[in-house]
Amino acid sequence: MKMLVDSANISEIESLLDSLPIDGVTTNPALIAGEKRPFKQQIKEIRRLLPDHLPLHAQIIGKDCAGMMEQAKDLHDWLDGNVWIKIPVTKEGLRAIQQLSKENFRITGTAVYTAAQAVLAAKAGAGYVAPYVNRIDNEFGDGAGTVKTIVGLFSMYGFHCKVLAASFKHKGQILSVMEAGSHEATISPALFGKLASISRYRPGY
Repeated sequence: MKMLVDSANISEIESLLDSLPIDGVTTNPALIAGEKRPFKQQIKEIRRLLPDHLPLHAQIIGKDCAGMMEQAKDLHDWLDGNVWIKIPVTKEGLRAIQQLSKENFRITGTAVYTAAQAVLAAKAGAGYVAPYVNRIDNEFGDGAGTVKTIVGLFSMYGFHCKVLAASFKHKGQILSVMEAGSHEATISPALFGKLASISRYRPGY
């Protein structure tokens, strides 16, 4: 399973790239806002930091299809290389995913809570879907089970879409999505540190 780091902090990303086998970066406007720097400047610096072969998944915040498409095109213009645009899997988001995928934008359907959402995103043209594991655990009770169902459906129906599991509270959830067959996972710097620890595993840690 590929492991990406979920961060907008340059020093954290750089440190992890130097010390662990990181497979890319995901970020979002809230993480970037926490860095107290202009969005465009920060996102471009993150992309410059990454080797060309590693992806950056970057999220937009538009509320309707037109706004999402405009922001996606701006983001694509700012960044060179291996970039995926994260778009929430809502009715408006699915409209944007369909149209942008036809224009060869690489799309990650994010804020996924159900297998049905994931299938709709894949049918609309998304190359990745990001189920929110901890939030699913809190609201429905089985985040890893949802990941397993999505992986199985994608395989059954031949969708060329991968699962990028997201939203983890503890490393037990990460192990669970590994066992569920998630293709990739995006993990906070703090949890990466715990994964690398040799301390004895306890549920919830």
